[in-house]
Amino acid sequence: MRFWDSSAIVPLLVHEPTSRRLLALLQEDPRMIAWGGASLECVSAIARCPWHWSAAMNA
Repeated sequence: MRFWDSSAIVPLLVHEPTSRRLLALLQEDPRMIAWGGASLECVSAIARCPWHWSAAMNA
C-alpha cells in the first residue's frame, strides 16, 4: 500500500511524462491511500493547466 499525493494522482488522470511510470506503480499495488483533500487538489491542478483541457477536448 502506497501513499499517493496529488502530484502522483494527476498523471493517472491526464497524460503527463510521468504517467506511464505511475500507472506501472499502481498496477504493482492497486491499494491507494491519499489525503482527504487530494481530489480537490487534483481538480485544481488540472484546471490550472489549459493544455490538459485542450488535449481532453481533442481526444
